[in-house]
Amino acid sequence: GADPLLSHLYQVIAGWDFARNQPYYNIAYNLTLGLPINLFLEGSGAGHTESASITVPLAISLSESQQTLTAGYTRTTELEIVEEGADEPTVLERPRVTSLVSANYTFSSSHREDFFGMFSTLSTTVDLWNQNSSTEWRKRVVVNLSEQFRLPELQTHTLQTRFAAGWTDAEDDDELFKLGATIEEFLLLKDQYTLRGFPADAFTGRQFMLTSLQQNFRLIEIERGITQWPLYIDDLGLSLFMDAGMAADKLNLKEL
Repeated sequence: GADPLLSHLYQVIAGWDFARNQPYYNIAYNLTLGLPINLFLEGSGAGHTESASITVPLAISLSESQQTLTAGYTRTTELEIVEEGADEPTVLERPRVTSLVSANYTFSSSHREDFFGMFSTLSTTVDLWNQNSSTEWRKRVVVNLSEQFRLPELQTHTLQTRFAAGWTDAEDDDELFKLGATIEEFLLLKDQYTLRGFPADAFTGRQFMLTSLQQNFRLIEIERGITQWPLYIDDLGLSLFMDAGMAADKLNLKEL
C-alpha cells in the first residue's frame, strides 16, 4: 500500500508454514520523502531477519547523473540443526545470529542524443559481518559496472555490458562467492553472480570476476489481443548473450 503522495510505501504478508506448522510474516516499509529510509522484518519457523537502511543523495541531476550513499544494518537469526553426543546423538536446533553492516556507493548517468542513448551505473558495496557476537569481523567488497546502449535503429534495440568483481576473507562455504545460474536467474539475470550456461554454484571462491555482453532487439511487432480474452501480445524479441567469469580463492586470469 501507499499514501496518496507515494511518500510512504508499505507491505505486509503473513501466512502459515505447514511444513513447520508455524506462522511466517514479511513486513516492509519505505519512506521516500527526504532521505529515503527502508525498514524490513521477516520471520518464519527457520529464523527471522531485521534490517534498516538510509540513503543519502550526494549529487542529483535530472538530466545527467546522480550519486547516492546507502548505509544499512541487518541482523539475521537462523536455526541450525546440530547433533550432540557420540553414543546417542541428540538433534538440537541452535540459533546462529549474523550481524551485517553494509555501505554502498552508486553513481549513475544517462546521455541521450537524437535516437541514441547511453545509461551507466557504477556501484561499490562494502560489507562487514560477524556471527554470534564474535569479535572477528569478516569483510567483503564488490564492484559492479553496467552499461546499456540504445542503438539508433529502434527503441527496443539495445546493447548491454556488465562487469563485476569482488573479494572476501570469509571462511564458511555459504559466505563465499558462487557463480552459476538457476533457471530463474538464467531467464531474469536477477543476481550479480549470474553466470549463464553453467549450473548454480559452478565456481566458488574468495575472489570472483564476471563479465557479460548482451544484445536485445525486436523481431516482429504483433500488438494484438486474442479475441475477447484478457491477453495481449506486444512483440516478439530475441536476445543474444555471452557470459564469462571465474571464482577461486586466488584468481588466475589465464584460466578465464
